[in-house]
Amino acid sequence: MTANDGTVLPFRIEKKRAWGGSATGGVAAKHPNGEVFRGTYTGILPSAHGRSYVRLPNGQSAWVNTTAHSNTANAIATLTGDKGTLIQLSLTILAGFTPHGIGGGQDNKGNSYQVQF
Repeated sequence: MTANDGTVLPFRIEKKRAWGGSATGGVAAKHPNGEVFRGTYTGILPSAHGRSYVRLPNGQSAWVNTTAHSNTANAIATLTGDKGTLIQLSLTILAGFTPHGIGGGQDNKGNSYQVQF
């Protein structure tokens, strides 16, 4: 995680399986000034449901229910520092065996952050 002043904060995010389309896990970071951040994130994998009417080659027809799932989760993370700083992040996570993502946010002191993992 990088602050707007160029400070790099090592960032960790807990890898979780998204059962039912959502996951919650831990996040952590450490500022070079010694402030330690801990918190949680919640991510949601969007899905869409639909119904189609199809005509089969044999002349029969039927209604078919379909569901499409995305592998890109939208997530929010909140990190609370032990020196009073609160960071709120919005993340986009590409789910999978080795998930990775990007995002950004702000703290309660007006600093902005970018995240990549």
